[in-house]
Amino acid sequence: MRNYYHTLSEKFKIHKHLLPFSNCLIILFLIILPYFLFQGKLFIGGDDTRLFYAYPKEYLINTQFFSWTNLSSFGWNFSYQSFLPFVSLWTILSEIIKSKIVLGYLSISLPLILGLIFFQKFIRELIIDKEKHEPEILLGSSFYIFSPIILYNHFVNPLIPIWLIGLIPALCYYFLKFVKTGNLLDILKGIILTSIFSFGSHNSPWVGGFFIPITASLITCLFLFKKESILQFFKKFFIFFGFIFFGY
Repeated sequence: MRNYYHTLSEKFKIHKHLLPFSNCLIILFLIILPYFLFQGKLFIGGDDTRLFYAYPKEYLINTQFFSWTNLSSFGWNFSYQSFLPFVSLWTILSEIIKSKIVLGYLSISLPLILGLIFFQKFIRELIIDKEKHEPEILLGSSFYIFSPIILYNHFVNPLIPIWLIGLIPALCYYFLKFVKTGNLLDILKGIILTSIFSFGSHNSPWVGGFFIPITASLITCLFLFKKESILQFFKKFFIFFGFIFFGY
């Protein structure tokens, strides 16, 4: 019996340090991967041409943001205003990172890194005994960002909806925190993230089919929770996503 508790204790210690150590390795791999794939050359491709990642300051100066129907060589016909928050922040980052190669490759790695981090945060909010399920959390987040479809499309034909990989679990995470605590700061954080990545949010209908079976499965919750808890959940749901919608 004593040996059993000793083994259990050692196993818990391993799990305790498994997630941070593994996350560091995965993030390092995601940062290095573009250098291996593109051999240190500036990569421009996808329907967004990626020019605003490498040259954000020039993009802000030379692009017209006042029209919904402004057509240019960028190949877009939707509002350019949605790019302002992200490109403004990216311009500040470009003043710190002078290399266009490093800046461009960071734009490839960062969506997957954000997806890894926020998906884990989201799952941890769903689990009661978080420390006992670190391996499962790590495995689930790895399946999420290393989906063959996501990786293939992202590295072969990178599109701006890739930022939804980080934004969607982030919104789910802050929503669950708001449901549990009622802290309005969680709504503010959701609004800020949605504003920053608003240039990718217009592609949200692409993932609309994913939420249809999710919504249908919520019917089972009617038999698992009390009426007061369900009403409280929907009340906070409309408050949270109502502010997100109007803030967006």
